[in-house]
Amino acid sequence: MKKFIFASAALCVAATISAQEVQEVVEVQPQSQEQSAATTKAYRTEAGRFGVEAAIDLKDGFSFKEKDYVDGEGFDGFKGGRITAIYTLSDQLALRCGFGLHVSKTYKHDKETVKDEVYEEIKNTTDVKSHTTRSQFEILPGVVYSFKGTERLEPYIGIEGVFGFDKNRTNAKEDISSNDADFQNYNTKSKNTSTGVFFGANGFTGFNFFLCKDLFIGAEFGFGFKVTPTDRVEKAELEDSRVETPKEEENDDKHFGHTTDINLLFNPSIRLGWRF
Repeated sequence: MKKFIFASAALCVAATISAQEVQEVVEVQPQSQEQSAATTKAYRTEAGRFGVEAAIDLKDGFSFKEKDYVDGEGFDGFKGGRITAIYTLSDQLALRCGFGLHVSKTYKHDKETVKDEVYEEIKNTTDVKSHTTRSQFEILPGVVYSFKGTERLEPYIGIEGVFGFDKNRTNAKEDISSNDADFQNYNTKSKNTSTGVFFGANGFTGFNFFLCKDLFIGAEFGFGFKVTPTDRVEKAELEDSRVETPKEEENDDKHFGHTTDINLLFNPSIRLGWRF
């Protein structure tokens, strides 16, 4: 009888210890999940946070080429990029506003020598060098929706408006010379400037990958359109070595039309961002 009582007591103690261990395991498991959720939230977007990111196009962000008047593209230094400010409304919604700048330059060189129709030994040479600089500044306000993703990866979609202005400027120099002793060599210099505005919208998708807390890199691409009215302001200046006073002209050219571009905007760019 005593043996039975001791055996029953031992079983009760063992059952109690086993129940306590199971309870501890059950309590530890949700604590681990909470820690994982907290870690994920530490990397991901949080409400009320400001951020800033910079992007440079790998395609044509920088170009290094000899500054020579040869046909084709050529520009030393910065060509295109964007700085974007971000404000997080919630874990999934954020507002952003980007400021973009794009610059490109084209060189052209034409040289022609023509023989005189009467005296073939006389040669007249026309040497024209020109370069055109195209600059564009744009403002892109938009809204971003972020998906759940993973601990460090944050995929998103969004829409943005596009508003900006562009400026095209062409500088040219023309040298006219001849081996005729009676001919006076001369040159002309011209500056032609054209400015205008544009607007449009983009839809985009992309991702942010958090390297550590608040620091991320990413990329995005989208589909959009741009409307460019042809109402442009034209200005021209001409200097002639044979004339002392340069000639200036301004023309407010109105065509009452527009050009619409719809392009797939794939941006192979390096984006680096920081959340404050």
